[in-house]
Amino acid sequence: MISVFTPTYNRKELLKRLYSSLLQQTDKNFEWIIVDDGSSDNTKEQVENWISEKEIDIKYRCQKNSGKHVAFNNGVNLASGDLYFCVDSDDFLPNDAIEIISNASMDENFKSAIGIIGLKIDTKGKQLSDDLPKNIVLSKTYELSNKYSCKGEKTIIYKTEVLKTHSFPVIENEKFIGECVLYDKLDDLGPMYLLDKVLTICEYQEAGLSNLFFKIMLNNPIGFKVYHKQRIDMVSSLKERIGHATRYNAFKFMSSDTKYNYHGKHRVLAFLTIGLGFLLKLYYLSKKSN
Repeated sequence: MISVFTPTYNRKELLKRLYSSLLQQTDKNFEWIIVDDGSSDNTKEQVENWISEKEIDIKYRCQKNSGKHVAFNNGVNLASGDLYFCVDSDDFLPNDAIEIISNASMDENFKSAIGIIGLKIDTKGKQLSDDLPKNIVLSKTYELSNKYSCKGEKTIIYKTEVLKTHSFPVIENEKFIGECVLYDKLDDLGPMYLLDKVLTICEYQEAGLSNLFFKIMLNNPIGFKVYHKQRIDMVSSLKERIGHATRYNAFKFMSSDTKYNYHGKHRVLAFLTIGLGFLLKLYYLSKKSN
């Protein structure tokens, strides 16, 4: 079974489209887990109506407004499926998405993978990432982007058992952690199965994360500090490492946190980029004031 997870915040109207696409799936062997991040638009009442219809299996939880990463963790705790498929509230599925995923999970190559990477398109049919590499079945997420130059938005699905023991860090007073903070950690556990099929259709919203990114970055410095801290040791080139070390220091200056300080093998580089980090911090703050 597949656990389809949807985090939502005041997206009552958009959820109707996703619900409709789930009703039309050719394979009904899935559950829909909705974690509501404190909506005020009667999302709860709408979901309760859908549950009463008993068309598909729906699990609903409402949390105080804490961010998508906390909702993700809570969804994993509710999940009963073998695979955990995150589908945002502004996304919906092709009618055969669940069937395609289920069939892929039966492939012999999938046994050694920790999840699936598929394609994502927008509502006009435009693919949101580069093509997956030809003749490559297994790849780690970072390797896919940096070795095979496949960048952009993709559909990412993990084995639920992996997520049951690996979760997003939860940082007090911050409501955003980039997905790569968890994905980078999971890369150590094994590769992903590459599936050259469209699994998600996306329509970005004006109030979505992608349109508020700079504001989000400044309001959640520790989360971004964690991301760049991890990347210092992951990247292969000196230029990239200097860039992440500089950004790590910038966000370190923007918070009083010491729990997530860098103690890796490139500590000297982190020290040498402190000055650059301070200047970058000033630049970020000047952008905030504007």
